[in-house]
Amino acid sequence: MPARPAFVRALVAWYRRSARDLEFRRTRDPWRVLVAEVVLQQTRVEQGSARLRRFLERYPTPRDLAASSEEEVLREWEGLGYYRRATSLRAAAAHIVERHGGQVPSGPTDLRALPGVGPYTAGAVASIAFGKPVPAVDGNAARVLSRLFMVGEELGTAASGRQLREHALSLHGGADPGTINQALMELGALVCTARAPRCGECPVSRWCQARAAGEVASYPVRPRRRALPEVEVAFAVVEWEGRVLAVRRKQGALLSGLWSLPGGDLEPAETFEAAARRYVRRWGVQPSEMEEVSHQRKVFSSRVWDARVFRCTARGRGDTPGGVLWLSARDLERVPFVPFHREILASLGAPPGN
Repeated sequence: MPARPAFVRALVAWYRRSARDLEFRRTRDPWRVLVAEVVLQQTRVEQGSARLRRFLERYPTPRDLAASSEEEVLREWEGLGYYRRATSLRAAAAHIVERHGGQVPSGPTDLRALPGVGPYTAGAVASIAFGKPVPAVDGNAARVLSRLFMVGEELGTAASGRQLREHALSLHGGADPGTINQALMELGALVCTARAPRCGECPVSRWCQARAAGEVASYPVRPRRRALPEVEVAFAVVEWEGRVLAVRRKQGALLSGLWSLPGGDLEPAETFEAAARRYVRRWGVQPSEMEEVSHQRKVFSSRVWDARVFRCTARGRGDTPGGVLWLSARDLERVPFVPFHREILASLGAPPGN
């Protein structure tokens, strides 16, 4: 890009004039920046800002988060999705306490060594909190850079990631790196959008190669979407003496670490109700007649659940094995629970409130 200083001036001036006034941008505290970047990944800013504030109020330092239990953190995270982010952030806090004396490291290499921290998050923390000239290319910045430089590689590939970071780094110099990174991201969020980009309002459109070529709609080059597998699953609301049966989802499974209603995938040729009964009996419980109370389609990043939920009472129960609880309404408030299962219990009034 031949006119880099003029480009940066135009971009930064637009950012200071037009950027949204977001609370998490008012700090350069490294811990708050790190937590903001993790919480707001794959979460809309409007939805995540209040949750971010609450999370930081509860865990204002790495030591506070490292000292918490995984169950406490997952309960606080409930509803934000992608729960591995929560467990990785807790592990990163422990790493910071054990290896860096409780202070977030400033170097990109040390940041990348934190559990769950990739190139983008490391670049964001290094540039915003410490002023280091490190690129931070999220989805919005990737779209801007792809159009500015007509990057022909598919998004998500190693080649495109390397090119986008090199282009982003080429824009640093003469201005605060954190401001440049945030300006690129904000430009992608507000102006250089995926659909109907407002090129006439873009402060750097005269440097955009895709616009000059009349090819804005062709960039970025997106990978072909693959249809998500549809999986039939059945769950059961099992009630007994004012409590409901809950099981802990296994590590590595979808929604791992959360508590849920007993259930799971159907076997070949199995009915939803038969599957629900099988999963209940697995835990030593004999269910009464079952009533279907919910049929939902839940979309996740890796699959789609065709989920049916049944309600019954426990006629008898054997010894309760580990990983199983009978929860009262008060207990349910304390544990991390699969959100749509929590909604179903609330709609049924089960378990009854104390």
